[in-house]
Amino acid sequence: MLLEQIVKIRSVSEFATAYGSPRVWLELRRQGVHVGRKRVERIMREHGLQGAHLRRGWKGGSTRQNPAHRPAPDLLERDFTRGRAEPGCGWPI
Repeated sequence: MLLEQIVKIRSVSEFATAYGSPRVWLELRRQGVHVGRKRVERIMREHGLQGAHLRRGWKGGSTRQNPAHRPAPDLLERDFTRGRAEPGCGWPI
């Protein structure tokens, strides 16, 4: 019965499939189901239900950039080069 409720919670939306045991457990509590967090973890583990997670130490975040992407053109033709600093202006030379 508890497994059916967990599957139902994880099938609410396309993003709910990424719910891990803490979020599923909180949703069960909101629905009035009195169950332990560790029990939800065990049931999900036994049935291969796993939330989305980033590995520890993974650099760069979860967004993958398109290597073929070209930056947008500079329509204002701005010049970002640094000019020569004049003495007394406060800029380091």
